[in-house]
Amino acid sequence: LEASITATLIVKDTQGSRVRHVIARANSDLHEKMLHRVGADRVVFPSRMQGQRLGRELVRPNLLERLRLDDSNSIEEITVPSSFVGRSLRDLNLRRNCSVTVLAAGPANRLTFNPPASYILAAGELLVVMGSSEALESLPSC
Repeated sequence: LEASITATLIVKDTQGSRVRHVIARANSDLHEKMLHRVGADRVVFPSRMQGQRLGRELVRPNLLERLRLDDSNSIEEITVPSSFVGRSLRDLNLRRNCSVTVLAAGPANRLTFNPPASYILAAGELLVVMGSSEALESLPSC
């Protein structure tokens, strides 16, 4: 605790320091707050991050990867939900019905980027979709 706070303070507060961006690791909420106060630009909390990821995986088992774009939008790689299997992207119309954009679809080793509306989804394939967190969480029941 003391070492990370001291190191952050030294590199952020020393005149002539070439360190412009500090990412520090916290072990508790209090530690996180202290690191922010002494100038850490970003504080990572591995146990919390792992817990959040595990929670998402348990709630949404078809979610494979998630790229957070900002506080409310993400790009996600998901396995094709069973309710989408055998249906075309035109039929699903995910942009209008679910407020998400399909960026890619297909087998894991041969994704088709910007797939045509006629593309028919198959079991075991992947979908790469972009949208708001709420819209993405509502898939496939939107």
